[in-house]
Amino acid sequence: MARGKGKKRVLWAGALFLAAILLIWFSLPLWFPWVLEPAARNQGVSYAAYQRKGYSRFELRGLVFTNRTTDFQAEKIEALGPTTWLLRSALGRAAQPYAEVYNWRLVLTSSDEKSATSPPSPVNTVQSVGAILQKLHRWLPTASLSNGTVQAQKRL
Repeated sequence: MARGKGKKRVLWAGALFLAAILLIWFSLPLWFPWVLEPAARNQGVSYAAYQRKGYSRFELRGLVFTNRTTDFQAEKIEALGPTTWLLRSALGRAAQPYAEVYNWRLVLTSSDEKSATSPPSPVNTVQSVGAILQKLHRWLPTASLSNGTVQAQKRL
């Protein structure tokens, strides 16, 4: 009799654990904004406003990312929510853009010592942007960028 109760407890514990995971997963669009803001700030990203667009998408307004060599600003970004993003990545479906970026600007600043004496090379700029895009491609297979500019500057 004791073994039967132990098996039932293990089954109930497993079922409750699975239910908790599913609850967390499907409620992610509700609590995602509270996690996104500190995680983004930790990576040097800030934004003015977050808005959920249904269950599968969200919108950020006034996004700014700045570090030693990169300054990125976007007026508006619409992207898939994490649950939809991961599901599409796992299934390999990239028919629609994962993210849409509007009115953006990317400024690349060289931090090399020799850049203070020579202007930035277009070839080096394209290679830098290409390297960044290759890293992004794994997690962002398709994106739509509209009305944007890329600038290369040298740091004085």
